[in-house]
Amino acid sequence: MNKFFYKFNEGFRWVNLNYTLGVKGWVRRAPLVLVLLACIVAGDILLFKSKPTGFIPTEDDGRIYLAFEIPEAGSTTRALTVLDSIQHIAQNVPGVFHTAFGTAARPIP
Repeated sequence: MNKFFYKFNEGFRWVNLNYTLGVKGWVRRAPLVLVLLACIVAGDILLFKSKPTGFIPTEDDGRIYLAFEIPEAGSTTRALTVLDSIQHIAQNVPGVFHTAFGTAARPIP
């Protein structure tokens, strides 16, 4: 175990030394770092100006997919009743123009 901790401490010391030297180097070159930072900010501003501003992408076609489950022993009649109630609720939401349903086959485990 002693050998492991010795190697770990040596590795940690090496990483710590290199990190410290790197930070000291960048602090000495502070004007260069500030110019680099200004270039990055300017590039970000130019890139974000060309992106769409909304959260909804332009390829959104206005559909919403909904899935529901009933208990394992539920009948088809119960599933259709639940589906009808979901469709009735959705049709009463302002802005909903059409509802449809489909089935997705789910493998039995």
